Amino acid sequence: MNDTPGLPVAVAISGAREPLQVSLDDKIAAVSTSGTTITLTGGNRPGRTTMHVLDATGAQLDLPVRIAFNAGTVPKVLTLKLTGDPDGAFAAAQAQLAVARATQGQPGTTPQFGPVAVPGQQLRPNDAAVLSVPVRIAGGDEYFDVNDTTQVTLQYASSAPFEPQILYYSDDPERIDADGVLYRATLTPSQPVRLYDYHENGDQPRRLVIAMRASAPSSLQIVESFHGPNIDVMTVGHSVTREFLAVKPGNKGLVVDLSAGVTYVHRDVAMAGGQGIASNIDFNLLSGGPVSVVVAALPPEASAQEAFALPAAPLDGKNRHGIFDLRRYGALSATYVAGGPDQALSVGDREPSVPKASSGDGADYGDYGVLFRLRFAFSNPTDSTQTAYLYETPRGGPARAAYLVDNDPAQLKELGCATSVRTPTDAPHRYLIAAYELPARSNQTHTLLTMTDGGSNLPLEIGVTGVPPELNAPPIGSPEGCFPKPG
Repeated sequence: MNDTPGLPVAVAISGAREPLQVSLDDKIAAVSTSGTTITLTGGNRPGRTTMHVLDATGAQLDLPVRIAFNAGTVPKVLTLKLTGDPDGAFAAAQAQLAVARATQGQPGTTPQFGPVAVPGQQLRPNDAAVLSVPVRIAGGDEYFDVNDTTQVTLQYASSAPFEPQILYYSDDPERIDADGVLYRATLTPSQPVRLYDYHENGDQPRRLVIAMRASAPSSLQIVESFHGPNIDVMTVGHSVTREFLAVKPGNKGLVVDLSAGVTYVHRDVAMAGGQGIASNIDFNLLSGGPVSVVVAALPPEASAQEAFALPAAPLDGKNRHGIFDLRRYGALSATYVAGGPDQALSVGDREPSVPKASSGDGADYGDYGVLFRLRFAFSNPTDSTQTAYLYETPRGGPARAAYLVDNDPAQLKELGCATSVRTPTDAPHRYLIAAYELPARSNQTHTLLTMTDGGSNLPLEIGVTGVPPELNAPPIGSPEGCFPKPG
């Protein structure tokens, strides 16, 4: 028999003749009988024992008994509000994340979430759909296994696209060697903001928590990308860029309703030693507020609810943090005339860099968290068709990148891991982003959307030329690849 402390469980003994005599080797539960039915009520002490049952004829039965708590609690139903153009894969992923946030596992357990059937079409206004998310929490020897399913109702939340005015930048300390708050910010109405955080764990296991708390009932739209933990910090930074370019143009996000004074844990991720984690989160406070946000490092056994009470983690002295002004930064343009000189733009350089929004803050060299909008105007004044090539050249060392070409989700281009020249005599390597045919006597305009990858070395040169660039980035371990990194 299995039972949870404090809850009765009954079992009928088929074929037995009353009265029954019942005893336990170890009194970890109370037992009572009614006819041939035995009721077991577990005490507060989990454990295992044997129940001995003797009926009026002298027949005996021994039953194993286990008293334990369930390995966790799984919500039966949830409602999730999605914004923008949430396709099926996005909706399924967000449903799984929502269940993960609401599932409570016992200490030492790790909930596992099964595959979710992807909806066949995008949600539209007034649409709703229900997805089933399987959940398993293995209890081991200490707890009972939990196998359950959460029904998630998806709703379409109408919300206009928004552009953050302010960037909160959290990369100090970059290496986390002590618990504490890594960044603290406040969200207010009419001022959308972006939080870009990038951190690498030190030697000890920790959890990274992103949590929010509203002073009044509030509604908050979130559009984000998140990746980690991963020992490969360049992959972490690159995945955040790639995923953000996939969701931001279509305003793919969710709306979270916050109760006053209640901590909402948006992310709670376990990190082993040396693993990196990063996210790029756009917040738009739709109603209520203000809302406090913290990024915090906690010990493995701590409750995520403690995040707001923690002191600030010690800084590393490199000043990679602060508040920055996005309103007039990130839009660049160049004009290329076929047959004329190449044209190039630079992102992630030290000068200029995204300006500070307040005095006393650190610097954001590399422009991490900035969404660059690059506009290229092409002109072909000749009498024959010409080809123009958009290319990338790493200039600061090993780098990766992703580009959304002409705002087309089907043209989300990823470039492999390459590096800048290793000696002064090496020629710069140019890698193809996109190519365009320019008919005679024609003009065209094309755009790129990109961000700088956390973990990459910057700046990057992005330009246009009439000379075909290299089609693919080199193998990762080759002399022109990312690794080994130059000493």
